[in-house]
Amino acid sequence: MNTPPETMLSAFDDAFASMSGARDCFKAELVSREVGTITTITTGIAKVSGLPSVGFEELVKFPGDVFGIAFNVDEDEVGVVLLGDYWQLRAGDEVTRTGRVMDVAVGDELLGRVIDPLGRPLDGKGPVDSSQRLPIERPAALIMDRAPVTVPLQTGLKVIDALIPIGRGQRELILGDRQTGKTAIATDTILNQRGQNVLCVYCAIGQRASAVAKELAPVSVPEQIAILLALTANLFDAVPLDRMIDAEQAVRTAAADIPADTCERLEAAPKLSDEDRSTIVGIAKKALAPFLPKSESKADPKPGAKVEPAAKQQDAAAATKAPPEEKP
Repeated sequence: MNTPPETMLSAFDDAFASMSGARDCFKAELVSREVGTITTITTGIAKVSGLPSVGFEELVKFPGDVFGIAFNVDEDEVGVVLLGDYWQLRAGDEVTRTGRVMDVAVGDELLGRVIDPLGRPLDGKGPVDSSQRLPIERPAALIMDRAPVTVPLQTGLKVIDALIPIGRGQRELILGDRQTGKTAIATDTILNQRGQNVLCVYCAIGQRASAVAKELAPVSVPEQIAILLALTANLFDAVPLDRMIDAEQAVRTAAADIPADTCERLEAAPKLSDEDRSTIVGIAKKALAPFLPKSESKADPKPGAKVEPAAKQQDAAAATKAPPEEKP
C-alpha cells in the first residue's frame, strides 16, 4: 500500500516541529560540582579533603549510598559523621556534596511506619510517600506561638500519674541509669494512649530499631482513681501483705462497675465530687471485703443460737462482775 506524499510530508513536519520545540525549551547550564576524597576513616568518623565550600551540617554522599553529616569544617579538612553501614568505605573513595542539610520526610504518611535517621523505611512496607520534608536541626517554635497545654495525659503508671502532672504536648525528660526501665515507661505510656486520639513517636537512639516490652499492664484512669481513693480511705490497711497484689487487682476489676456518667466526669470534671467519691469508695470496699481477715468478735453466730441485744449483753456483764475489794 502506497502512502500519499502529502501525508508523509505532514507527519515529518509535525515530528520536526515537536523536536524544535523541545530543543528551544532545553537550556544547557554549567553547574559546579565539588568532589572530595576520604583521607582517613575511623569508627563512625571520616576525614574528607577537597570540599572547600561544604557547609556545617550539610549532607554528603559516599560510595554505596552511604551518607554523612559534615560537622568539623576546617580550612583543609572536614570531619564527617557517618550514617549507616560504612564498613566498605576506604581512604581515597570519592565524596560528593548534596547541597542540603539533613532532613526527613514529615506528614501523616509516616504514622505507623518505622524509619531510620535518613527517613528510609525499615518495616518492609515500601517507600514513604510524603511530599514535605523538614530539617532535623531547626529552631523550636516560640513559646507564644505554641498551643497551651490543657489536656492531661495518663501514662498508665500509678506512681507517675499520682505524683507528676503531665499534659498532652508537654516535654517530659526521663532520666536514669541503664536497665532501670526508661524505655518501659515510654512504651507503657504509648500503649496507654490507644483509642485516645494521641500521636506518639518513639525515637530509639543507639538501640537495634525497636524496644521490646514484656508484661506491660497500663492502668486506666478509673482504675487508678479507685486504687488511690481506696488507699486514702485506709481500705488496704487490714489486707495481709501476701494478698496485696490480688487485692489491688480486685479493685481494678471492680472499677468496671463504676457508672458511665461517673467515668465521664472523671475525664472531664476539674474536681471529684463527694458523691462520685463515695460511689467509687463503696465499690472498692465491696471488692476488698473478701481479703479482710475475719475477727472472732464479729464472727457470725451459730445457727439456732439466741442473740441478745447489745444493751442486754452489757447489763448482764455488769451484773456478773465482782465488786472491787475495799481496802482497810
